[in-house]
Amino acid sequence: MRVAYTKEGQPLPVFEVGDFVRIKRDDLGLPIAYRGGEWGKVVSADAQAVDIELAGFSRPATAMLPYARGVPASWLVPCDDHGAAILLDQRDVSRTGVRASRFDDHAARRSRVTQDHAASFEVGDLVRMRRDEQGEFVTAQAGEWGKVTGASGGHLDIRFAGHSRPKTASMPVARGIPERLVEHCDRTGRVTATAPGLRATRRWR
Repeated sequence: MRVAYTKEGQPLPVFEVGDFVRIKRDDLGLPIAYRGGEWGKVVSADAQAVDIELAGFSRPATAMLPYARGVPASWLVPCDDHGAAILLDQRDVSRTGVRASRFDDHAARRSRVTQDHAASFEVGDLVRMRRDEQGEFVTAQAGEWGKVTGASGGHLDIRFAGHSRPKTASMPVARGIPERLVEHCDRTGRVTATAPGLRATRRWR
């Protein structure tokens, strides 16, 4: 884990694979995938969200749901290997006059972008998968597209049936897809912003 600081001296943890983290609040989606107070090890991380292995830590090693996926980084605090939260020191910029580094500024801006991104998709939007869903049971793959039927807590339910999948598809809807994995598209499945390397797939009727 790296720690950046805002200009006000507030610590801003940047989580990496292998870090121990504790979840601060319950999942907002249905079904609820994780609860505040659960903790585990980071298995995947980017600027917006983190995948956490809970099995063997706050959950039994044989838990049916071993992972919490797409947890917003702002909902996490670092912890030790027993689950006890680790408090990060705040810089006293008023006394020392120390200003945040360029890295600190960049991390703060990235955090604000993440917050803006979290509210960028609504029910009824057409979206396209930018990358495969992660995990052992993949329900959505890069290039698939469809209509958002549910949006909560940075996760989306997407109906692919009748769009990139046949209307009679055995799995018409993918649920709990992290917003970071999708982008807006039009009624033919083409992305609405420049995205090299992506082409629309056939629309089933």
